[in-house]
Amino acid sequence: MIPADKGGKVVVMNVDDYMKKIKQKLDTKAYQKLDEDPSKVIHKRLEILLSELVGKQEIDRDETNTMPENKKLPFVRGQLTVRKEDKSMRLIVSMRETMGSSMAKYIMNITKWFSQKCIRFNKQVVQT
Repeated sequence: MIPADKGGKVVVMNVDDYMKKIKQKLDTKAYQKLDEDPSKVIHKRLEILLSELVGKQEIDRDETNTMPENKKLPFVRGQLTVRKEDKSMRLIVSMRETMGSSMAKYIMNITKWFSQKCIRFNKQVVQT
């Protein structure tokens, strides 16, 4: 069972057919199969980068504690486009509970704060 692309529908699909459609989507020059799992290297680089940012006082140590806690990589899943005749599949990259998700939340909070400041500033400029 997989979610459809629209309307909150659920599609029941044969596992072999699902895997075949996923492989067809991934069988392009845009993707390449890796020889080994890069997650340990990526996680280590993330820890080094965060440590450098703390050293430069560009980020607080407390803020870095939650960022590299999850060591999983983002993963791909398929989502059927039930509206189309050929029932093609769209690839979705899920970052939920991966090593990038905490970082994305942190960045989102910074940009949210920044955008709110810009909106307030623009309202003040327009009023004067």
